[in-house]
Amino acid sequence: MNEFPQAFRINSPQNGFLLKSGVHQRFDQYLISVNPDDGYKVVEFGFDGDGLDGRILDPACRDRSNPHRICDLVLRWHIRQAVGMNVKGTM
Repeated sequence: MNEFPQAFRINSPQNGFLLKSGVHQRFDQYLISVNPDDGYKVVEFGFDGDGLDGRILDPACRDRSNPHRICDLVLRWHIRQAVGMNVKGTM
């Protein structure tokens, strides 16, 4: 039996959201992320050709009453990884 709640399972809808292929690729490379602790702002760590930096994640993806919304813990993990990947080379 799986001891993790649904939001932490790999195939859970809370573990992801739909992105354009180019944005998805940058998200997977930690070049773009979403900060749930700063109003769900999008953070772009590279060239922002799509004008996403500073935009706010759509309310449908963060509505606390929606059981399929993306999990804040997952977003926090991703932004920490993104910051670590993009800051470590600047020191």
